[in-house]
Amino acid sequence: MTPDEFRTKVVTITRGYQMTRDIEECAEMAARMPLYLPVLQKLLSEFLSKHDWSSPQLSRTLHILIHSGTSSSLFYVLDFVKKLPESVPFALVELLGNLLPSYRKIVLGPAKELCEFQMGSPQRAVGIQLLCNLHLEGLLPLDNLNYLASLLSDFEVDPFFTDYLVDMVRSTRSFRERNQTVSVESDLALGDILVEMSSDTE
Repeated sequence: MTPDEFRTKVVTITRGYQMTRDIEECAEMAARMPLYLPVLQKLLSEFLSKHDWSSPQLSRTLHILIHSGTSSSLFYVLDFVKKLPESVPFALVELLGNLLPSYRKIVLGPAKELCEFQMGSPQRAVGIQLLCNLHLEGLLPLDNLNYLASLLSDFEVDPFFTDYLVDMVRSTRSFRERNQTVSVESDLALGDILVEMSSDTE
C-alpha cells in the first residue's frame, strides 16, 4: 500500500462496528511501515492549520498515531501538542491526556516538559492530566510521585477541567501515604534543627 493509499484508508474510516478494528489495523500498519507515520503527521498539521478540532478524523488520526506506539509517533504527537492554541477545546486536551499514557515510561520526560509551560495553557494541562492518568493506572514510577505532588501543590483551576483528575489523584491511598511520609520527615527535620539551635544557645 502506498502512502497515498494509506492516507485514503485513514480518512475514510467511519463510525460503526468496524471503526475500532480499522483504527487498530492502521496503527499496526504504521508501526510496521515507518513511511506511513509522516502521512499521519501531515494530517495533524492540516487539522492544526484549520483549527478543525471537532473533526472525528482528528480523533481517529491521534488514536492511530499513538497506538502505533513508536518513538517517532510520540515525537509527532508532542510537536502537535506544543503548537496547540489556548482556544483549543477541553475535549481534545482530555483525549490527549487519556491516550498518551499508552507510551508508559518513555512519555515521562516529555510529560514533565509539557508541565513547564505556563499555567492555564493546554500544553501544561495535557502534561498534568497525562501524569495523573499514569498514576491512576498504576504506571507512574514511585520516584516520579514527588514531582507530581509538587505540581499539584501549586495547581490552579484551568479551563480544561484538569481539577477533577487532580482531586482523584489526591484521594488515592498512595498519594495520601506519600504526603503523610513527607509530613513526618519534615517534622523530624524541624525537630533536629530545633535541638541543634537549643544546643548552640546553652
